[in-house]
Amino acid sequence: MTKKTRAKIPSPRERPFLWGIFLFAAFMLGWTACGGKLPEQDIVLYNRTASLPIGFYLRIPFAASRGDLVTYDPPEDVLAFSYAHGYMEHEKAIFLKRIGAMAGDTYGVDKNGNFYVDGNYVGPVSITDSKGKPLPQIEWGVLHTVPEGEFLPLGDSTQSFDGRYTGTVQLSRIQSRVVPLLAFW
Repeated sequence: MTKKTRAKIPSPRERPFLWGIFLFAAFMLGWTACGGKLPEQDIVLYNRTASLPIGFYLRIPFAASRGDLVTYDPPEDVLAFSYAHGYMEHEKAIFLKRIGAMAGDTYGVDKNGNFYVDGNYVGPVSITDSKGKPLPQIEWGVLHTVPEGEFLPLGDSTQSFDGRYTGTVQLSRIQSRVVPLLAFW
């Protein structure tokens, strides 16, 4: 008669990749069971929009500078428009964007619908969103200057609802600077 042996479960040290996958799957199962939402907190945030890579971001102290990723409270009209068009699930959302321009920088949309910051091409401007709904527009063919105490928020994706459509935002609305922890397109 042959004796049956039990399969040995490999230790994390022997199979770290396998254990990593297992822990990630357990986390995702728990996360999904909780409604797929993270509890409100002040250190880590999760971005699930197409404006920037989807993933987890760490909030850190900051001194605002061009190119930084920041969270900010959008102006009330932008927040209302975003909520009404289904870009957000609730009315108290914060936005995650990059500081595309700061005081003194110029930006504008040329007659062909191309958006520029300080003469550098950033991307196209759309007339409608992906659902065919009209988007607000800054004046085309005019060179705008970012006023003192404000910044121009821009997403990394051309599909982002950002300063290309809404213009500048007061620096005082910035909550924090963030860095990606785990992010992917």
